[in-house]
Amino acid sequence: MALSFASDDLKADREIVLAAVQKNGSNLMFASNGLKADREIVLEAINASGLKVLEYVPKEIKEQIENQISQ
Repeated sequence: MALSFASDDLKADREIVLAAVQKNGSNLMFASNGLKADREIVLEAINASGLKVLEYVPKEIKEQIENQISQ
């Protein structure tokens, strides 16, 4: 499932985005800004594609996750 061609409504739908990032974490880049800050979605994206997906999340969320990982 690719979000790149999805409507803005679908990019803001939590269940759709969650399913998309579970298949390919890089789909996070197409999610709405609000969902890019959703920790569960970000963690699922990391599980699917690794830490590289952190480039798509807000700075504060990225820092929180990096701090959590380094502990």
